[in-house]
Amino acid sequence: MNKWISLPIALLLFLFSFWPWREALAIRWDQLSPQEREVLKSFKGQWEKMPAERQERLRRDGERWRKMTPEQRNQIQERAKKWRKIPPEERDRIRRGYEKFRSLSPEEQERIREKSEWFRNLPPDRRRNLQREWPLPDQKRGFPRRRR
Repeated sequence: MNKWISLPIALLLFLFSFWPWREALAIRWDQLSPQEREVLKSFKGQWEKMPAERQERLRRDGERWRKMTPEQRNQIQERAKKWRKIPPEERDRIRRGYEKFRSLSPEEQERIREKSEWFRNLPPDRRRNLQREWPLPDQKRGFPRRRR
């Protein structure tokens, strides 16, 4: 067999050989600590069906949640309520913008953060004037973005 054909096949076989190990990393619901089960109780019915990676991510998030102050938890819950009220198309637009931001270099991300902070710290009337002077284009139609 040609070595250029057998190399990709060998790589695929190698990668698939680790598949059972991924499932072995999954943890059963009854193996979670009582604190973890309390924080993750809304996932109990689907826990056993989840991939190990998702279980681990939820466990880490649950640990962070437990360490938060009540004020921090309230802030997150309020943000989640606002997020759920946003129409799906708008949420998709926001997600795409976030993905685009994450693809930028760390220096460019920092520059954008600094400019955003500068803008947030402006007096409200100055911000409004700048928004009128420099409207952001709507992603879909090319019209100025709707103001909230």
